[in-house]
Amino acid sequence: MSNREQRKHIRDRRHQIDRELHLEKQRLLAEYERTVYYPAKKALYSECEQLTGHDYNFTDLSPLNRPMFVCQLCGKLEIRKE
Repeated sequence: MSNREQRKHIRDRRHQIDRELHLEKQRLLAEYERTVYYPAKKALYSECEQLTGHDYNFTDLSPLNRPMFVCQLCGKLEIRKE
């Protein structure tokens, strides 16, 4: 095996190992995210809306060139059509 082939083999193997780790993390966290994390975030966004009305700051433009704002308190992202 040439040096170039060895290097390619190592890079491909590293990519495969990292990809397997990523997929396993997704599999393990899917249930938690669905049942705990996302409902908690949704409740937090609602609570922030009721208590403060959100404290949005401009952050960037979206890929469709629309302004994006993030609440400094709860982290909710809003893309506006302005």
